[in-house]
Amino acid sequence: MVFLLLQYSIPILILSLLSFSKSSPPPIPSLISLNCTAPSQNVVVNSTTGYWSCSNQTIIMDWQVQFEAAFETLLLRLRADMAIKVLVVVNNQLMRFSTGEVQYGNRSSQVVYGLAECVHNVSHKDCEVCVEKSNDKLLKCCGGGNNYKDGGTVVVAGYCMVRYETYKFFSRVLSGGGLDASNGSSSSGAVNVLQGAAAMATELEELLEFLSSPSPPVKKAAVDIVRGLTGSEDGLQSLSSYARIALPSLSRLLSENKEVSEPAAEALVNLSQNSELATKMVEMGMIKTVMDLLYKPDSSITQLLVMLLVNLTQLDEGISSLLQTGDEQMKGLYLMKLVRSFCRASSESNDQFEHVGSILVNISKKEAGRKILLDPKRGLLKQIIRQFDSTSLLRKKGVSGTIRNCCFEAENQLQNLLLISEFLWPALLLPVASKKVYSEQDISKMPLELGSALKIEREPVDDPEIRVQTLESIYLIILQEAGRRAFWSVNGPRILQVGYEDEEDPKVMEAFERVGSLLVDGSGTEEPSTETSK
Repeated sequence: MVFLLLQYSIPILILSLLSFSKSSPPPIPSLISLNCTAPSQNVVVNSTTGYWSCSNQTIIMDWQVQFEAAFETLLLRLRADMAIKVLVVVNNQLMRFSTGEVQYGNRSSQVVYGLAECVHNVSHKDCEVCVEKSNDKLLKCCGGGNNYKDGGTVVVAGYCMVRYETYKFFSRVLSGGGLDASNGSSSSGAVNVLQGAAAMATELEELLEFLSSPSPPVKKAAVDIVRGLTGSEDGLQSLSSYARIALPSLSRLLSENKEVSEPAAEALVNLSQNSELATKMVEMGMIKTVMDLLYKPDSSITQLLVMLLVNLTQLDEGISSLLQTGDEQMKGLYLMKLVRSFCRASSESNDQFEHVGSILVNISKKEAGRKILLDPKRGLLKQIIRQFDSTSLLRKKGVSGTIRNCCFEAENQLQNLLLISEFLWPALLLPVASKKVYSEQDISKMPLELGSALKIEREPVDDPEIRVQTLESIYLIILQEAGRRAFWSVNGPRILQVGYEDEEDPKVMEAFERVGSLLVDGSGTEEPSTETSK
């Protein structure tokens, strides 16, 4: 019989491109409503008049996704630029403004242009907030879903204006003013495709640089967009080309406040699904960074950090890093911390460490991890097994998978497994014992802990994967003669007989039959494979 070692991962967090954050309002009244029910109508704003409008033309469906990313990048650039702009003289008037353009397709004509402008007597902070709110208005009212318009304007009288179009509506060239009057020359065929790709690459690199912006609102907006990009295959592929910028920048954001660290952590969880990116994270010391942050008293992203560790420990390098195999004095320290947190958090309503069970499964697929878990001086497996009573299915799966992987060491470490038989046999036999109440005669041949549980009604373990895993663990143990004797001593065959009678799942029944045939044969000569599943 060939069994494969288990490993678990965190799937892509389902995310879409996100709009800019709604930061706290400045010390002036609300600037503009986000109600989109009356386009092109005057809006009263703080006793002044403003208006907004959207084009009647919609970007064609084939380019909606590309336009969405370009549109958000453009608004982010305008907002970031306005945060550092100084007043300049234009036509004998003081102004603060910024312009930008972003290509969204393969043709040089597929460009979205934008302009942001504030009146001269508005403070720097109020200007920045006004542009932010105007951007939000455009995102909500002129975009969203597959309905992006090809132009829109927001004017907040007395404060600012933001406008975008798919044609260049500004033309003046001002030295140092930020206006660009150059018109891109047209080209076709392969040259067009290369120009489009180069332009998009440049915009993405610029977006990633905003992750290090000194302006908190700009940084927040940038990380939200990056997080959104990681929710799609296309976004992940694009970001992977800029891992040298994205990964260190996102890693640094993990130590900031929750508003920034949470989307950064979510982005890293998604990126770590890519094995090449996960390898780069391990190489840059991400395991140590996560473990250091995980145990900071004010950590607000604990669950996300644990999820990141799940993905990084799919790699052999990630497992070695978490086990600290290169340092004899520190070896296993991180793992001991995680096990302790896993056990302590089980009683909390908001379980931040339940995904540690998946990390333990991943760690135990390697011999070095199994040896640490089975070390009787550390007592880690004993602590882990006791968590099988949890009501959390994720915890139960983590415990059963870890036990199963550790049972691959039964040939050499059976004694260490049987040292904790008081906890091991209930964890392996109760899930497959059915929900029947056992007779006094049956119970009399069982240890107290097991018999006490089987003489009363109990909730069955409904998940067939857990039942298969426990049966495979039993199989690995009874391959050894001493293991078979121990199994008979707790009346294990009788429990399997009763459980098999009530079993309906074909895969679980097959696992029952494998164990039964081994007990009947009594030889147990066939060795399991330790090949790792991919």
